[in-house]
Amino acid sequence: MLFRSQRQAGAAVGVAVLATILIERRDALMAGKTGPEAIDALVRAFHQAFVGSVLLAVFGFVCAAFIRDSDAAPTMVRPAKK
Repeated sequence: MLFRSQRQAGAAVGVAVLATILIERRDALMAGKTGPEAIDALVRAFHQAFVGSVLLAVFGFVCAAFIRDSDAAPTMVRPAKK
């Protein structure tokens, strides 16, 4: 139960960070632009948000690489057979 809550909280934080990157970059890149220039700026903002998602994924992978099996062992208990 706790793992599901942590996973949901982590996903919510990730979405919040990516939405913040998107909105901030959109506002900075689209300042005063209209028409095709605005569309190009919006696409660049989405690209930068995707780069942010890749960086978050790499950060998660690096953090997971440092988890020792002995620390994770208590969470790897299989449910009893019925």
